[in-house]
Amino acid sequence: MAEENSHDLVEEQTEYSKTRTYFSNERTLLSYWRTGLSFFVLGTFLVRFFDNIVWVIAGAISLVFGAVLFFYGIYRFARRRKQLKRM
Repeated sequence: MAEENSHDLVEEQTEYSKTRTYFSNERTLLSYWRTGLSFFVLGTFLVRFFDNIVWVIAGAISLVFGAVLFFYGIYRFARRRKQLKRM
């Protein structure tokens, strides 16, 4: 009887840990999106409001970096979600 209860407890903890990991994966995706969007906005600001070539280049780099972060977050989220489904 006690063995059955401990088995149920382990199953319940495993299910909770899967749920926590799934939500953690979503939070990580949102963090990548937030950071990528911040760099993208910074780059847009630098390119649009500064005429100095140094700031325009910095803005262009920031735009590209922001877009890369955004899409890398999507890639990482999808890969991790696939790994979680196999568990």
